[in-house]
Amino acid sequence: MLHPGPERQTLSDGSLVELNAGAEIEVNFTDAQRSVRLLRGEAHFAVAKDPARPFVVTAAAYQVRAVGTAFSVDVNEATLAVLVTEGKVQLDELHAIAHDQVALRPLSPLVAGQKAVVQLHETHASGDRFHVSELTPAEIETALSWQRMRLEFTGLPLRDVIREFNRYNSRKLVIEDADTGNLIIAGSFRADNVETFVRLLDAAFGIEARSRGTELVLVRRR
Repeated sequence: MLHPGPERQTLSDGSLVELNAGAEIEVNFTDAQRSVRLLRGEAHFAVAKDPARPFVVTAAAYQVRAVGTAFSVDVNEATLAVLVTEGKVQLDELHAIAHDQVALRPLSPLVAGQKAVVQLHETHASGDRFHVSELTPAEIETALSWQRMRLEFTGLPLRDVIREFNRYNSRKLVIEDADTGNLIIAGSFRADNVETFVRLLDAAFGIEARSRGTELVLVRRR
């Protein structure tokens, strides 16, 4: 199912899934394995313990395997990111070996506080395509702030901030000049409160919002 905003689901085994805006999953549980395919977007999984049935999330050509733990997976056209918030998981790459068969190539075990990022395009050198980093508790909280319907920015161009706001709201923000889009924004905002964000832009940067159909066009006053 495709979700326009953050949504929480409880799966049949008791595992909890939180879907970020635009995320889409397919669930297939059997007696041997609990399988979830993340088709797009970001999801956080709090996995119910069941040693007899591993919990496997597949995204792009990669697989995350766990038994009882908590982690997020975020996939887009360019990257796959796995962030472990509790316990540990195993990240593997899938390789086709026959028409209907795949083999697993282990990439790395990941423990709580670690984030792995995989570049999905072959334009990157093999050594640059996979990276694991250690995140502080504050960085983890910021990365998962979407679960609280808040957006937190520590220094992001306005054009990227707008892109995040537009994921959660039907009325879209639009920037029509590059200079305005380059403005650096920092702060914590409710993802569904565009009006307050627009008022802050007006007060801090002299940027006003002009209605145009279903859009709000952001224009800096001269």
